[in-house]
Amino acid sequence: MLPPQLQQSALRNGWLLLTRPNELFHRGYAEHGEIFRIEFPGQKMVVLAGTDAMTAFRTMEKHGAVIPLAWTAFHNEFGTDRLIIDSAAATHTELRRSLAPGYSRQAASISGLIDHVDLLLAQWARHRSVRLMPEMQRLFVQQASATLVNSAITPDVHDAMCHTFRYILRVSNGQWPKAMLLMPSYRRSRQAVVQYMTGVATELLANPEGPDRTALSTALATLRTQRSDIMTHNELVANLFIPLIAGIDTVAATMTIALTDILSRPDLHQELAMEAREYFSDAGYVDHNPMTGMPRLWSAIQESMRLSPIAFGIQRTATREFEYNGFTIRKGERIVVATAATHYSDQHFPNPTEFLPDRFLHKKAEASSGYAPFGRGAHECLGKNFAKTQILLTVGRMISASDLRLTGTFRHIEMPTIPPRNPSSRIRITVRTDGRVSPV
Repeated sequence: MLPPQLQQSALRNGWLLLTRPNELFHRGYAEHGEIFRIEFPGQKMVVLAGTDAMTAFRTMEKHGAVIPLAWTAFHNEFGTDRLIIDSAAATHTELRRSLAPGYSRQAASISGLIDHVDLLLAQWARHRSVRLMPEMQRLFVQQASATLVNSAITPDVHDAMCHTFRYILRVSNGQWPKAMLLMPSYRRSRQAVVQYMTGVATELLANPEGPDRTALSTALATLRTQRSDIMTHNELVANLFIPLIAGIDTVAATMTIALTDILSRPDLHQELAMEAREYFSDAGYVDHNPMTGMPRLWSAIQESMRLSPIAFGIQRTATREFEYNGFTIRKGERIVVATAATHYSDQHFPNPTEFLPDRFLHKKAEASSGYAPFGRGAHECLGKNFAKTQILLTVGRMISASDLRLTGTFRHIEMPTIPPRNPSSRIRITVRTDGRVSPV
């Protein structure tokens, strides 16, 4: 027996997927439980949602019943066979274990992250207002390149990375035909990215144990030397590129949404800014855990991630026919594991549609099995602990070191497209530093 289908037109479902995907999947979860189907123009998907389904999903992955969607376009463009984001079980486990130290919270250079925030705030102060999302994307790339691969990114290379990633993402997801990868603008951007990252890789391999090596670059160089079967030269180049593009939309959007949620609530903004100033006023803050140093701010950011998660779920493909909860999932079917469907469930979060900034001060909320802003299963975001540190320090530094204000009348956060699911670039802020920013 096939799973029940959400009774709504394919066009309506398609529109909601583009605009309010979390509401769409939560509705299916509320009406049909942990497994259901949704029809979109041109395709149908089986959706798994709920905490029991998340547990079952791990078992499905372990036994190879489901596999990640292949990033065929990326492989073709960069000459790779395997990436950590779509590799097979055994290879994925080894890559994940080897690269984990490079994506950990300890790998985050706190002073390096803050230096880039201070520099950006000084630049913002020279403008009447700035578009928040594009600026946060630029900041993310600068922070990630410096702290993950110890490389400085020029504005031209940054633009080329964004352009290349968006083309590959849309082709990989079927939004655009493969012919789009023949566009001259894309070919120029791709060439600039390959040239830049090849240079970084060449310099790394020439001096793999240099004193300025990051944990990630060291791990990649070691894999290239000791396990060339799973880390070819092209794959080394690609794995240096991946951390710089992985957060261009996800981390930057999370920081944009968190800032917008905070700045649109003046009293909360003032209270959190005071907490952040106290944390940064300690000369030894670089040695302290920012989660414990700014608990209210971290709680508010987590609440933003609950209400507006960037990733609504995980897409997989069934490798064979199998059953779940008495319903048949057929071989080759596209599966969406709606990890964020429970974010709006009152079973897990009382008053789920309200923004309650102190909700996550209670450990029960953070530990809830219904909270999954970084995904679930074997392919849960490897860099989540690095990202948490980066997001908290960036938002904290911004609200403590400058006077930020939203421009115009703010109503709600617009998330117009997916993928990538970004806040509207129309969100603008004014910046006044008042001389608060000082180098670390």
